Amino acid sequence: MARLVLLDADVVIRAFELGIWDKLVAKYEVVLARIVCEHDVKFYDDQVTMMRKGIDLKPYLAAGRVSVVDAPLEWTAEVEKTCRERLGGLHGQGELESIAIVKNEARDVLFCSADGFAIQLMAVLRLADKAISFERLLRSVGLSRSFASSGDLQYSEGKFKYWLRRGSVRLAETENL
Repeated sequence: MARLVLLDADVVIRAFELGIWDKLVAKYEVVLARIVCEHDVKFYDDQVTMMRKGIDLKPYLAAGRVSVVDAPLEWTAEVEKTCRERLGGLHGQGELESIAIVKNEARDVLFCSADGFAIQLMAVLRLADKAISFERLLRSVGLSRSFASSGDLQYSEGKFKYWLRRGSVRLAETENL
């Protein structure tokens, strides 16, 4: 059985831009938080034509290649509280719902995001082992892609590790709250 991976909106959009979405959903059991699926993932910029194109996930949902999960309000509220206390504020609702799902999901799930705040929050919640960079996720399906350029740096393994370290520091600083 394919490994379960919960993708953030930025990763879904970038996978469409790179033309590798179908390869990802073929190799992984892809899950999206409801907010990400219904509100955050709408368009991508075609890398060849430079035209904006819509993202239609309905065929993937209907075929069972992608599933949607809702986080109960109490899960999200708990993550929001930690976010305020340990990172000093709130962030996007899609990331909060996704992380709440990863934190409370009984099944083994990996969260893939390129958002620095979300990655830090994973470390603060002691969920770093349930997080994966987009670069590493692509390597796991046989795709080698360099994210060394400044426009793509946030998707790199190096930047991902940087944000995990920052989150670990914030956890240590706020441990006695």
